[in-house]
Amino acid sequence: MVVDADKDLRFLFVRKLVREFPGCTVMETEDPEDALRRVKLQEYDAIFVHRAIGADAVTVIRNIREERPSVQLIAVSTIDRSAEVLAAGANAFYDFDQWHLIGPKLAAVLC
Repeated sequence: MVVDADKDLRFLFVRKLVREFPGCTVMETEDPEDALRRVKLQEYDAIFVHRAIGADAVTVIRNIREERPSVQLIAVSTIDRSAEVLAAGANAFYDFDQWHLIGPKLAAVLC
């Protein structure tokens, strides 16, 4: 799943993931409450958190981590928030400028 308030950036993430992992289903949302509802109903291999409407990445990650302790949570930002998101439960932090490398990075996290 991709959680991002910006629909254009969300589109880029989803498109890249579908290209890198043909046959996968990528869910997307801008709303952190929607993301949490989905996590409660369905298992995900990985969740990317960039920006969400109404909540910061730390809160989104903490809430998802509480619900799904084993999901791979990857935070992405243009600002180095690695310490905060990793402390909240993210498995990895990537600078947004590296979004084009998301496929290999996700493969490394999942394997």
